[in-house]
Amino acid sequence: MHPGRRRTIVVFLLIALCSVASLAGSHSSAVLKSTGAVVLNGAGAPATTAIFSGDTVRTTTGSVLTISAPGSTILLPQNSQLTFKGNSVDLTGGKATITTTKGMSVAADRYLVGPGASGTAQYEIERSGDGLLVHASKGPVTIKSSGKAVTLTEGQVAVLNAQKGLLSVQPASPGNGTSSSTSALNSLHDSLANDDDIPVCPSASLCRVPPSVSGHKPCRCRQF
Repeated sequence: MHPGRRRTIVVFLLIALCSVASLAGSHSSAVLKSTGAVVLNGAGAPATTAIFSGDTVRTTTGSVLTISAPGSTILLPQNSQLTFKGNSVDLTGGKATITTTKGMSVAADRYLVGPGASGTAQYEIERSGDGLLVHASKGPVTIKSSGKAVTLTEGQVAVLNAQKGLLSVQPASPGNGTSSSTSALNSLHDSLANDDDIPVCPSASLCRVPPSVSGHKPCRCRQF
């Protein structure tokens, strides 16, 4: 069967099946819907298509896409890229928002980000050079790396660096909505580029202490 025809058939099947609660196991395919120019595995993608584990999608300026699988939705804004892996994705550039009741996780650099034990959460991830911002919009979110884990409570934002580890965790602010999430992420961009003068924490316990409301970070962590 022609690959394009196969994808079309799977799209209709997935649209019907995604609403069926009995599909609670692992999934290797999903439905992609997009506006604007979107690239799928190096070629232009139709506005609605099926994607499979291993497929890479990229948005261009002015485009946006959603990936819908049973129990999980991924929003990928413009100038972002990820590889779909079934119940996880690899974020290789830009931003992604994950809403899941099935434990969908995101790998970025050496970090694995996902919901807490309940498997339910909404969270945003943004890559900026070697830096990574993680915002727990709804529910707890766990960040794992090298056998260690840090859990963000709802509303908290973590700043990480591929070379330097966990830099800070910003306390939750009142009114944890989309707008506050965006402003929180934007306000932390500078901390990724200007942390060279911040001393390394002498104790691992200090790595879990949120910075003060003034934004001052007494130390940073290298080992997470």
